[in-house]
Amino acid sequence: MWAFLGMVLATGVDYEVETYTTQQHDPVFRHEFLATLGRLEQIRWPLAPSHGQVHLRLPCPECGWAEKSAERTKLVRAGSGGADFAAVCTDHGPYGVAVTADTGAYPDLATLYRNLVKERMAMRDPVTLSVMVKGGDSAYGCQLVDEAFALLPDLAPPPRIFTPMVLTDTGAKLSKSLIRDGKVPPPPGGYATDEVAHAPEPFDARHHWSGSSRSTWSTSLPALGALEEVERGRRDTVVLSDR
Repeated sequence: MWAFLGMVLATGVDYEVETYTTQQHDPVFRHEFLATLGRLEQIRWPLAPSHGQVHLRLPCPECGWAEKSAERTKLVRAGSGGADFAAVCTDHGPYGVAVTADTGAYPDLATLYRNLVKERMAMRDPVTLSVMVKGGDSAYGCQLVDEAFALLPDLAPPPRIFTPMVLTDTGAKLSKSLIRDGKVPPPPGGYATDEVAHAPEPFDARHHWSGSSRSTWSTSLPALGALEEVERGRRDTVVLSDR
């Protein structure tokens, strides 16, 4: 959480942490997701450009497992009130799942799809200026999300800030999943548990980033706070007309 605290101190913008599990339960998220299904045939190519099969996983009600590739998960019906899906469990056979704003079904969306839904949801907020902060390795994926945005009505993508990646001593990306699975060693002084990889403590990004990347990122944080102040002032301004 030290990184978020540093951003608060630099920008004056507070933060909350919300997991995808919590977010997908929100009826607003569900409504936004359901709204995209009417154009699933169009957006499936930007969201899965290599094969067009969007990874939309719905766990089996018997065992809780889902087919990772979602190749046998099919959209049966989509409407304003909800959507029906058909899927196949390797252990329990075919099953159906209904997704509405208030059902307990868990729509496990692939990264690009969930980014599309949550960014569209954020852009509908008339009060908060939404700015997405992502690692530099997400830049190419965001181009695909933008293509999907263009195929859906009403909303434009949010502004985004791309940060330098956190690297290990070998120069590779610090990947908690690879460290957790034992495929790469943790950085010096770090360690791994079954759930997460931990960086050395304290981890001061100023000692790991240098040059233009460091200066660009450090100057972007105050700019983000200033952007928020400008937007807040714009919304608080009443425009008078002589008509």
